[in-house]
Amino acid sequence: MNLAYLEEICQHWDGILVIGRTITHTDRKSHIIGMTKGEETCLYLIEPYEQAEQTRRSGKETHRKHLREKEEKICWLNCSEICIGTQTMRIQGGSAGALAFVSPEGEEVQVLLEMMRAGWIVPEWLREVDFERLRLVQLRMEEGTILPRYISDMPITIRHRKDTVRHLLEKTVTLSVGKTKRFIFMDHTGEQVTCYINRVLFVDLWKDAEERFADPRYRELVTEEQLEEIRQQYYETLAENCPKGSYYVVVEYECSKEIGLQFYSKEFLRSAPVGNRCSAMMVIWKPEQALGEHGLPLRGAVLEGPFAADTVKIPAEAFYYLEKLPAWEETI
Repeated sequence: MNLAYLEEICQHWDGILVIGRTITHTDRKSHIIGMTKGEETCLYLIEPYEQAEQTRRSGKETHRKHLREKEEKICWLNCSEICIGTQTMRIQGGSAGALAFVSPEGEEVQVLLEMMRAGWIVPEWLREVDFERLRLVQLRMEEGTILPRYISDMPITIRHRKDTVRHLLEKTVTLSVGKTKRFIFMDHTGEQVTCYINRVLFVDLWKDAEERFADPRYRELVTEEQLEEIRQQYYETLAENCPKGSYYVVVEYECSKEIGLQFYSKEFLRSAPVGNRCSAMMVIWKPEQALGEHGLPLRGAVLEGPFAADTVKIPAEAFYYLEKLPAWEETI
């Protein structure tokens, strides 16, 4: 370390606003520390969190074990606006980091110290929480935002965007190529959901790629050399994920509730993740029709491939479903 480094990390703010308000969501608390104005205008929250424990796995690694590990969502990173008094501020982006991995001279520690110097009083419930179990959230306001006028107990409204939440299901379903199926499950609220599988079909990604690259509209966007490079890179990725002569499988289905299902084959769930794979493919399928045979929204789910051309039945699972959450707001 040298003085040049200290000069580089030293933060210079034009203004600091201490807020010091605690928000409670069910059994979880977060605390709005305050805001800073410099090159960017930022709002800071601090909250306890449980670091994801490394799963003690017996036996080999499997896709099932990895997929079961639900990644925690930080709701503050899905905020769109914050209103303090009469001023509405649009949130441009954000980040969150555990204080356990922060150096003593890091920006996060500087923020906490400057807030304390400006009058922030650490709430009693937060005082004894170890750094190892704390996370600092930074929300960046859109360019040109000024610090609001704030007095104690002034209403603060936080607006959250639409979102989705994942619910594990692990419902065994045997998929038959070219055939329909119906199955029922209970969702996380205890409500019965009926799923109608309208089609199970093969998708020939190689044929699709050939037709796409033969489209003359491609040559209007890129040069012949660029097109050849794109084609080569795509076919290398395709060969690694779905060798020629193999197929991906699509499930077109309807649900009696507004949810999205994700299917995986039993073989895929039992298999181990490939650690040295250089590339992966994301295939999205949109059915041609908006509604299915039962008058419900028609959706498509793609199974991780590849599958042989003579596949008839696929032991699979409806592994999880995604629930849509509407935009919402809270006032403290």
